[in-house]
Amino acid sequence: MLVNLHAVVNILGECHGTRATRCVAMLCYLLAIMTYCSCDTKPYNTGSHVSQQQELPIKEYLSNEFKQWFQNPGSTVSKATVRIVPNVSLYEQFGGSDNKRIIVVNASNEHISFGGGGLNGALSNHVNTHYCHKKWVGLRLPSTLPGTWDSGSLDISIEPGWRAKVGEYVISDVGPLLDHNEMTPMMVNPSLKIGEIYHAIGPRASETIALSTAQDQVKTLYYNILKRATHHVGYLVLPAISTEIFADTDYSKRSFTKNEFIATMYEGMYQGIQEYQCDTPASLRRTCHVILNNWEPLQ
Repeated sequence: MLVNLHAVVNILGECHGTRATRCVAMLCYLLAIMTYCSCDTKPYNTGSHVSQQQELPIKEYLSNEFKQWFQNPGSTVSKATVRIVPNVSLYEQFGGSDNKRIIVVNASNEHISFGGGGLNGALSNHVNTHYCHKKWVGLRLPSTLPGTWDSGSLDISIEPGWRAKVGEYVISDVGPLLDHNEMTPMMVNPSLKIGEIYHAIGPRASETIALSTAQDQVKTLYYNILKRATHHVGYLVLPAISTEIFADTDYSKRSFTKNEFIATMYEGMYQGIQEYQCDTPASLRRTCHVILNNWEPLQ
């Protein structure tokens, strides 16, 4: 415990009553302070996160159920490692048949931007090079009313500046365009349409507080996508959403690690697929072949 300076000085002054003694007392006290600071003080705590959580491989955070399913996902689900290129049709890239439509799920941002990097940039480059699309064509929100997925009649066109929410997806068309000018909207020729792109908005690690909430968002998102796609296509290409750019953040401020977040996204996607398979008749599931593209959960 530090000694009170005024108390020391007053006591010595009463005993000796000289000004010199007071100065000596002051000097001794300052020397004591210097000795205490150099020997007993602790480092100043800046509030920074010093101890980082130990990072494990993604597979260590995955359930045994997921691992078993991923090794053998079933006859209507396959795996691929396709990096989409601009000048080859989606049919050729994914080994599909030209008489069946194809849907590719895009990992999009909230603004449904055209261009950029990652999967979004690759798909933008593809429709621009292959079909002269200068933007996403036919953007619309899917109907969420049961029994309307197969018609698309209740889909809602999106106005410019519309912002999507996490867990939602937006549809655009893929194929040759109808003739158009400045007065008419850009539209895909219905008779030549080859498929659609579902622009899905997954959770960001930087905005995630509870992993369980993010997992439920991905589960619901993929379930809704599968229910809609079953009525429209022969092939559905599913990426591993929120496992790349959206998984980047300052994890010193999170209660979970990066690989733990990525594993949670995989679990959510898996649960969405499982729920879809459980409540969809086998005869309907066989009309839509699911392709897991660039899933890398067991690394």
